[in-house]
Amino acid sequence: MPKVTFSYPEIGSVGLTEAEAIKAGYNVGVGKNYYSSTAKGYAMGINPGDVNDGFVKIVVDKDTNHILGMHVTGPQASILFQPYVNLMNSGVTPLTAINEEIASERTKRLREKGITREMDPKSVITVGETMSPHPSLIEVIMWTQAYYEHRWQ
Repeated sequence: MPKVTFSYPEIGSVGLTEAEAIKAGYNVGVGKNYYSSTAKGYAMGINPGDVNDGFVKIVVDKDTNHILGMHVTGPQASILFQPYVNLMNSGVTPLTAINEEIASERTKRLREKGITREMDPKSVITVGETMSPHPSLIEVIMWTQAYYEHRWQ
């Protein structure tokens, strides 16, 4: 579930933290990059070591290269982590309930069948089916596919 804290600086997060992934038994790899190491960061006037130098951190299972989590702190964090949300939601995913008790009888019967959902990472439909933080500007991108499908015209 993606989450955002609209503060200064903004904080965006999806998936496991490094500590949670280690505790869960994954062989954890971490990548971290700073805004100041990019041309856009430079254009924003951010220098290495600045108090406002945001960063992105990814948490990966080294055995499978699967993304376990992604975390951003800095300007526009609420939109920067969306590609990872999309990737983490693509492919074949078993549908699991957050709370088993909240469902219709039909839904409970379907759960017993072990239903999965496949979201093609190359399909525009996948963009609209994945989660995004609300409210944030990423909704402009995420909801555009509905206009392509003529659902909201």
